[in-house]
Amino acid sequence: MSPLTIAIGLIAFCAVAGLCAGLPDRWICGLLALATLAAGCDAAYHGSDLWAVIFLVGGALLTGAAAHAIVTSGRTRGQQ
Repeated sequence: MSPLTIAIGLIAFCAVAGLCAGLPDRWICGLLALATLAAGCDAAYHGSDLWAVIFLVGGALLTGAAAHAIVTSGRTRGQQ
């Protein structure tokens, strides 16, 4: 098991633990985006092209969700 795989598992565990602890959406989406992008890099390093593309596309979608959550929380704080 490579150190990158262990790091990916720890990041994903932190995201799930944060979900259970009630972290805001921007943190959860950001952590999951980081984990999936790192998993895509790991899959590309090991030569699994299809899994690399799947993980990188998923990471890009989660990055967009995290950015949306950041902008939305900024707007709601500005209106209060």
